[in-house]
Amino acid sequence: MKSTSTRFGTGRALGLGVLLAAVLAVTLVPSSVWADNEIWNQAEELAKVQREIEENGWLWEAAPNWINALPPSERGNYHGYIPPPADVTFKHRGGVLESLPSEDLPESWDWREMGGTTSPRNQYGCGSCWAFAPVGALESIYMLTTGTEVLFSEQHCISCNEYGSGCNGGQMASCYDLWIWAGSVRRTCMPYGYPYNDPCIHHECDIPVRLNETIWVMNVEDDLKTAIMTHHAIAVLVYASSVWDWYGGGCLNGPTGPPNHCVVLCGWDNAACYGNGAWLVKNSWGTGWGEGGYAWVQFGSSTMGAQAYVLDIELPKEAIVTYRSHEVLDANGVLNPGETVPIAVTVTNYGLGDATNLTGVLTSRTPGVTVIDDTASFDDIGSWRTTTSHAPHFTVQVGGVPPGTKVEFELQVVSDQANDVSAFSDFIGPAPVIYATDFEDGAVGWSHGAISGMDDWQLGIPRVFDNQWDPVHPFSGSHLYGTDLNWDVPPWDGFYPVEAHNYLQSPVIDCSGMFGVHLQLYRWLTSEESYWDVANILVNATEVWRNEEHSHHKDLSWVPMNIDISEYADDNPAVTIRFEMNSDAAWQFGGWNLDDVRVVATCGAHIARPEIDRPQLTISSSPNPCISLTQLRLTIPEGISEATLQIFDATGRTVRTLHEGSITAGMHLFQWTGKDAQGQPVPAGTYYCRAELGEQSAVSRIIRIQ
Repeated sequence: MKSTSTRFGTGRALGLGVLLAAVLAVTLVPSSVWADNEIWNQAEELAKVQREIEENGWLWEAAPNWINALPPSERGNYHGYIPPPADVTFKHRGGVLESLPSEDLPESWDWREMGGTTSPRNQYGCGSCWAFAPVGALESIYMLTTGTEVLFSEQHCISCNEYGSGCNGGQMASCYDLWIWAGSVRRTCMPYGYPYNDPCIHHECDIPVRLNETIWVMNVEDDLKTAIMTHHAIAVLVYASSVWDWYGGGCLNGPTGPPNHCVVLCGWDNAACYGNGAWLVKNSWGTGWGEGGYAWVQFGSSTMGAQAYVLDIELPKEAIVTYRSHEVLDANGVLNPGETVPIAVTVTNYGLGDATNLTGVLTSRTPGVTVIDDTASFDDIGSWRTTTSHAPHFTVQVGGVPPGTKVEFELQVVSDQANDVSAFSDFIGPAPVIYATDFEDGAVGWSHGAISGMDDWQLGIPRVFDNQWDPVHPFSGSHLYGTDLNWDVPPWDGFYPVEAHNYLQSPVIDCSGMFGVHLQLYRWLTSEESYWDVANILVNATEVWRNEEHSHHKDLSWVPMNIDISEYADDNPAVTIRFEMNSDAAWQFGGWNLDDVRVVATCGAHIARPEIDRPQLTISSSPNPCISLTQLRLTIPEGISEATLQIFDATGRTVRTLHEGSITAGMHLFQWTGKDAQGQPVPAGTYYCRAELGEQSAVSRIIRIQ
């Protein structure tokens, strides 16, 4: 029988119990005091177990090992599964695996023979089977996906999980949840061993793999076999009774009971156990246990198979080539109605390696705008390098689209390494810049704080390892604003904090006389779904964007945003933009990263306001294709204190009352959003605005075109 390995990471000491177990792995231990004060002797217990095997007709052999070298009173911490507390909700979720028909499943399967499992390891005196089994499943799918063996860290699960799972026991879901938001790290970065309460340092480690989701496998024989054969070795619960302590080989048909241990199913053999069939189980008690660390466990025994999941993993991408910027190659650099112009597009590779043989395909999503030359080529580029399309670039034809229209494009870049799709936008006609910052000037006027919990917004240069959530570099220049840029001592670790509601807010921006106002910026955001963690943007305290409710937000490149904020910013002298992060008690992604923030006006010039030098009553309204609002200016002469302003449809029906009651002399700006009194959008057509001021009145026609 092979002895167990006792080597740990540098600077880690073996516990006394583990040391003794390792030394005595193959030696029968002499007498000691048993739990009930009887004299215990390993040889006598071995003989007793062998008699029980013979009397019960069991099909397995007993053998000494490091576990049964301990007195019974000292055994038990090498299990480790405990049911989760009632108030703990694990968040990972996916679909349910569909089983193959029984006739499509082979008589036997063994991932050991096909390079689909790593060798058994030893959890020693720590009740961490709940970490070893999921790690075994992760190593299996990683090997089968990449053809490479990588040993992942059980210590990562122990030190970094958010549910308190540790050496006193835990749940496999603690690992699955951790791998979704933080990824998994190599054993070499976080070695396993004493002291098990080492701090969580995964922010200092590279991330070779992440978990996208788990797919539930029902505890049915054919379902478990389907999962093993079509995906990978899977982690499951089992009831490891005392007979498991002595297992040395053969068909283990232990009794059933409440699950207390976690193992990895690596295969099956229908002919084993005299035709009763058995699972091939990889345990975490070292290679000195069982058959080199494995066991054959008869179907239907030991309460085998609960909490099985197939793992859907995501690997670091060699190339991620997406849109960076574009240039309209004509005299004024602007898309105008009725013109056909070339557009040069610049892309960046955000992957870990080179991108070669790049071809781009450009598509317009906006009616009236057509890409007539939709294909262009690019130079090869390395990681975080940029290149621009080759001439003749892309050619865009603009039809009779009104000025101020936002045009949406989709760019697909195909390389030898990847197929990436990104989106960007532009405007028909000029879009004057009202405000802009690239955060290189110290972000004058910007402020941040916490409504609750920790404020971790930082201005500076991000510090990250390969394949961590945050960007390696800002979009432009040397600075960005983000949540936890990982450039200070702990607790800065690159992840946003739990149970925190914090914000970054712009200075006041004067949009007086500007219309069709849009917010433009580049973001790199990773966040849990907004059902749990909300990342949102507010303009003057009104939300204009938030992350998806039922899917995690995971930007893997700098993404351009172009948000219509005209409803809140048009002709407004006091506009503020606010970015918020509101997290719950578990899961921490990378959070916000922001750069190159601009506010533009898509309908341009200031509108002259009439001077009031004599009593007068005027209404000015006109259809504006650039925005969803209709601006109504009502000039009130002296002596008027009451006014009513209403919208009617062509039949004379009142659609919306914009004002009714007291009013002061002077010019007043009203806005109609095109909605009725119930807040529902009205159809396109002709409407009328009527102002009544005592005996005076005025009517103006409004054409709704959207």
